[in-house]
Parts: sequence; C-alpha cells; structure tokens
Amino acid sequence: MGWKTWSAFALVLGAGAAVFALLPRWVSERPAPETPPRIEAPSVTESLPPIEPLFEPLFEEDEQEETPTEAIEAGFEPDPPRPDDGFAAAMTEALSALRNEDYALAREAFLRAKALRPEAPDAARGLTEAEEGMRNLAIAGYRDRGLEHERLENWRAAETEYDFALALDPTLRFAREGKKRSAERALLQEKLDFQLGHPERLSDARALEEASRLLDEANGVEGEGPKRRDAIAKLAALVESYSRPMEVSIVSDTLTEVTLHRIGRLGKFDRRVLEVRPGRYVAVGSRAGFRDVRVEFVVEPGKPLAPIRVLCEEAI
Repeated sequence: MGWKTWSAFALVLGAGAAVFALLPRWVSERPAPETPPRIEAPSVTESLPPIEPLFEPLFEEDEQEETPTEAIEAGFEPDPPRPDDGFAAAMTEALSALRNEDYALAREAFLRAKALRPEAPDAARGLTEAEEGMRNLAIAGYRDRGLEHERLENWRAAETEYDFALALDPTLRFAREGKKRSAERALLQEKLDFQLGHPERLSDARALEEASRLLDEANGVEGEGPKRRDAIAKLAALVESYSRPMEVSIVSDTLTEVTLHRIGRLGKFDRRVLEVRPGRYVAVGSRAGFRDVRVEFVVEPGKPLAPIRVLCEEAI
C-alpha cells in the first residue's frame, strides 16, 4: 500500500472522529421546533351525510332468513324452499268468489286451501266467512219462499220453510212469527175444507152449530186470501141452507105405526107433512102380524122430495 492510500485513510478517520465528538453537542444546542395546535377531528356522523342504500331490501330485517352458511354454522340445516302447492291459487279463487257472494264456490276453494296448509289463519277465517254467507243466504231463501207460500195460501208449505230457517237459527223472529201464523191458518183452512167435504154433517144440530162458530172464527182472521174467502162463502151458504127447513111428505095406511129417527114417533096416519132440516133420515114402520119396514131418504137443500111411503104390507 502506498503512502497516498495511507494518507486518505487517515483523513477519513479524522473526519469521523470529529463528527462523533461534535454531534451530541450540536443536537443539544439546536432549538426545538414549535408544536402546532391540536385540532379535534370532527365526528364521522356529524361531518358526513347519511349514506342512502343503492337498493331497497327485499325483506324486512326481522324477516330475513339466515343464509345457508350462517345456519350451518349455528348448527341447523336450512329448510328447502317450499314448492308451489296451489295454496295461493286456491286463496285467490276463494276470495274472488267471496267478493261475488258465490259462497258455495268460496267455501270449496277455502277448503282446498286449508287442506294444503292447515295452519294458515286466512284460510280458516275465509272458510268461516263463506259458511256464514251460505247460512245467511239459505235463511233468506227460506224466508222468501215462506212468504210466497203464504201469498198462495199454501200454509203447511210455508210452515215447513219457517221450520227450516229455525233449524239454522232458533232466534229468528220472522221465522217464529211466520211459523205460528202459518200453522194457525193451515188449521183453519183444514177445518173449512173438512166442513165443505162433509156437508151432510150439517143436518146434525151440533155439527151445524160447530160450522157456524167456524165461520165466525174465519171471518175474524186478518189477511184473507182468495182460497179462504171462497171457502167461507161456500160454508156460509151451506150453513144457511141446512138451517132452512124443507117440507117432507110421508104417506102411510093408517094401520102402520111410523117413527122418524132424529124426529120421533109420528103414529098412524095416511099422509103427513113435516118440516125438517136437510140431511139423511130413516123412517121405520111397524104393524102387528106384518114385517117391519125401514125407509131411508135424504133431504137435500133446495131440492123438492117426492112423498115417502111407509107402510107394512108383508104378513108374517
């Protein structure tokens, strides 16, 4: 190594020693830089406007289901998506029918929906409403048919309709009143028809009195229809005709003892004229040594009757 190299090396060592000797002193004597005043950082929530979401969430937060990953991490297997089982279609059909007051169709559709999802409260409520609608519709039908039968004086048919309504709801006032009214008028009409069908009964004084009381009862009932009015008129004519006596001529031989049932013993005569009310009569003749005779005849209102012969002619 030459002397030039040694000289350069000595110079570097000397400079380095000077730096180590003077650096601490220079650092301690150098003035400290001024500290800038501290500025409080503004709150993030106060300095920034709220961030609007770019998209609306598809579900409310409390309705969101766990993701498959979260469910598996929590120890649960995720439910598979529910297939379209026709529930929504059945409910749509049911609600449409309910709005149109087609309660039978609505009930059938609600039953299908309930069978698919028995736990669905809407299906149960809808089924109840449909059945209530059907019930009210049926009651209205019974009421209308009952009133129509009353108008036609089909009293027993009207009573039946009101019975059907009461079977659905025993508290229905119109049905209770209609049943009572129809039953009373049906019985009245049946009594009138019976009297008209058996006019011969009116030859009996008690039956005639019964028919007279029935006429008073029928005339006192309000709401007289053409059937009852016609029946009252016919019965009134019968009562009047059976109350009017008719002449009956009985011919005998002065030897025969004559008795007329319902009238009494007439005795022996050759001819006798009586006034009797219309009806069926039996005359009996008796004579010692002769066979008794029995003669039946009917006195009809307004119809003249030929003389009745009562005489015993067959010797025994």
